[in-house]
Amino acid sequence: MSTEREIVENAVSAYLKLPASQNLATKQGKLETKSEKDAMIDILDRIGNLFIEDAAKLRRRRNQEHSPLCSLPQELLVEILLLSIDWCWWNVEKLRTLASVSTSWRDTILSCNRFWPVMDVAASEEARKITMKRNQGGAVDLWLWGRVSPSALKSFINDLKTIQQTRVRSVLYEHDWNTGDFLDYLQGDSSNITDLFLGDFRGSTVTASLDLASDGPSLRHVDTRGMGLPWHSHRFTNLRTISLRDFKHHIPQITHLYAILS
Repeated sequence: MSTEREIVENAVSAYLKLPASQNLATKQGKLETKSEKDAMIDILDRIGNLFIEDAAKLRRRRNQEHSPLCSLPQELLVEILLLSIDWCWWNVEKLRTLASVSTSWRDTILSCNRFWPVMDVAASEEARKITMKRNQGGAVDLWLWGRVSPSALKSFINDLKTIQQTRVRSVLYEHDWNTGDFLDYLQGDSSNITDLFLGDFRGSTVTASLDLASDGPSLRHVDTRGMGLPWHSHRFTNLRTISLRDFKHHIPQITHLYAILS
């Protein structure tokens, strides 16, 4: 028996084995009552739907097993998918959209914690719980920006307390008068942070400052607007990019800038 015929027979055998379906099939040309005709129409429709479903399954298998992208080694597929994410506008829903392209992409995204680093104060509690579940041991990027309500900040801080601070890799933080709890959290342990994007737009007489831990990896990217840092730290000696703006206090000295830029 050919493969094609076997597939077709398997698709309809479940219905032909049913007594009612078998009786109707054997006397298809002799159907007399309206109910008999309606029953046969229903059977034929359902068989047609089966073919459509089987065709869709086979199409998915073809795309997954013979697509050049899906035949790549897993580590290369991860890098390609990560490059396709616009991290500036990252959120869980957009990641779900990317994962819905194929089963292969979905399995890759769900199983790799590199797709789930962002803890965003603007995200829902449910979205952050999904992120924490998918990323239980990887690096974490903390985002606290814009106007934040006290309840949202409290929920955000509570979620952060369940994560080891040594996992924090980058911080995007716009300091405000009511976000002191988050700054206190950062002061607790900043030994693994490599990227800082900080802003202090309050215009007050004393600006905020983040006291980086002296022990830790070299910083890669620093962009700070008015928010102070320990400019003498050896962690500034291997920067890739730096941007300093709008300082009124905690201004780096010339010797610090020379050490950083050299």
